[in-house]
Amino acid sequence: MKPVKTGYTPYILRILVILASLPLLSCSLLEKKPAVLWTDSPELLIAVELFNAQKRGYLLEAHYSEQPSRDLNQAIVDKKPLPSLVIGRGLRSPQLAEQFMPLDYLFGDMVFSRDSFYPGLLQAGMRGGKQLYLPLSFNLMLILEKKGGAALRNLREHERTIRQEVISLAEIRRQSLPGGEARPAGAGILGFSPRWPDEDFLFQWVQLKQADFHEPEGGELRGKNTGNRILAWREEALVQALEELREYTAKVNGSAAEEDSFFFSYLFAPGYKNVESGRILYSAMDSTEFFALPPATRAKFDFHYLMEEDRLAVLEGIRYAAIPRQARSRAAAEAFLSWFFTPENQEALLEASRSLRLSETSFGIAGGFSSLRIVTQTIFPRFYDDLANRLPPAEGVIASKPLPTSWESLYRAVVLPWLKDEAARDPGSGEKESLNVRLESFLDRNPGFR
Repeated sequence: MKPVKTGYTPYILRILVILASLPLLSCSLLEKKPAVLWTDSPELLIAVELFNAQKRGYLLEAHYSEQPSRDLNQAIVDKKPLPSLVIGRGLRSPQLAEQFMPLDYLFGDMVFSRDSFYPGLLQAGMRGGKQLYLPLSFNLMLILEKKGGAALRNLREHERTIRQEVISLAEIRRQSLPGGEARPAGAGILGFSPRWPDEDFLFQWVQLKQADFHEPEGGELRGKNTGNRILAWREEALVQALEELREYTAKVNGSAAEEDSFFFSYLFAPGYKNVESGRILYSAMDSTEFFALPPATRAKFDFHYLMEEDRLAVLEGIRYAAIPRQARSRAAAEAFLSWFFTPENQEALLEASRSLRLSETSFGIAGGFSSLRIVTQTIFPRFYDDLANRLPPAEGVIASKPLPTSWESLYRAVVLPWLKDEAARDPGSGEKESLNVRLESFLDRNPGFR
């Protein structure tokens, strides 16, 4: 499978048109055979052009791949040449780990320091005591409320049980019911539903409550059926997390049926617009989507980072960089990583994104917060005023275990529909159908995933 996507999105085409107008490459560079980068981040195409313009001894060529992990695996099977560098989501799959070389030698005063990164992201890039992956960017689940919403509900900020920049479901419940009473039946306003408008909240919640979805490996594979050999989780924690969601729905909103009735009666717009109109008090939203909104729109909201048990809801699409063991032009890959993980260069990328108006449709570095703490904490607020005094707590930025390369398909076809069905049940009713049964049924219909 060719690792270059042929059906480009309008956003990628926009970047390519911009790049075509930039006279960054000298004739001498164009004569050299370039190193090759595969990435699922269109924003990195700009980074590559800036690198090529500054690093005269190297030339890097970027190929866009919708799923680098899948394309890399296919190239290995087909015994085709591998790229010099891979940057994308899903690279931490145990199935691919042996294909990458350790990168520990890159750390030090001459390149970059381990202390520069969010520890919870860097640690997740290690296997067998070796640093196989370097984190580039991450995103978080946000909870939006209307600007000044707490004041409108006669709640003072010091009454919050946790700090301003984060929020938990217990806090949402407390602020949705300031008088301690359930929402009146038939009311045209609702505080928050874990099941919509952003359905991904369900998965982030159960992960925060230690459901621990991940790709099984080693001893986890022994004596397991097919489904459990593809995807693993902690059953007891998953069941408990779902029961807590059901209890929230029953206590705060009456029932799942009342939530659904409200949804079909009133909610015809994206979640953040329903918060703005006052129909709902809170809505969940991916940080990359929120910060791609126009600044005037973002100014209408206060946002909080979803946090449970001292962990933030770090979305699973963390982008990592890795160098294949069989990579050619390795020196160019190393030079690019050294260049990229320099705060001044990341600031230049943010400035280029703003001047080219790419920041109107894309957020941050490689589509998210930078993995370099100093960049997110000191440079991002200069480009995103919303982040002033509202930065994600570094200690809560922890990556979950790796998910299988087929995760996106499994999630949309099996896991999320199952979570929606089970979250809609009454408290104490238990499971209607186990996730194992749902997964096995899907695999029977789609044997290519086995």
